[in-house]
Amino acid sequence: MGSAGVSPALPSASGALFMPAASSADNPPMRSPPELHEPIEQCAAEELAAVASLLRRAEHEGRADVYHGKRRWKRYDVALRLEASNTANVWAVTTRSVGGGGVAFWSRRSINIGDGLVLREWSPDGSGRWISARVTHVTPGLAGALIGVAFDCPIEG
Repeated sequence: MGSAGVSPALPSASGALFMPAASSADNPPMRSPPELHEPIEQCAAEELAAVASLLRRAEHEGRADVYHGKRRWKRYDVALRLEASNTANVWAVTTRSVGGGGVAFWSRRSINIGDGLVLREWSPDGSGRWISARVTHVTPGLAGALIGVAFDCPIEG
């Protein structure tokens, strides 16, 4: 936290500053996410549709990352508000990048590599479809961490 309880601003992909999502203590209670599970062999159409919807929004509102290298999916640098949950807690996060195979997001809550969680696009009524994912990297920062997750049901790339 910065001076007088104000969160420090973080740089976005474009270099502009943005404020990370408020902590769960600042957010109203939200409906519980589904139980976490091991990666599934067959993906539900609804979950694939939720990934596709998130990717379309990132394409529309974000900027394509110029590095493709060994990546299977194109990434979009974009700050979108999502909700994350590990079944015990639901908290707000802000994306750093979105691709068909996963998401990187800023989080005030730390998670461990290998942990399962679910994400969804934020909506006032909490009606978004949960997307299952697994944590692949965690980079500590000043006001939390940059978390990378791989979707359990990625879009075919």
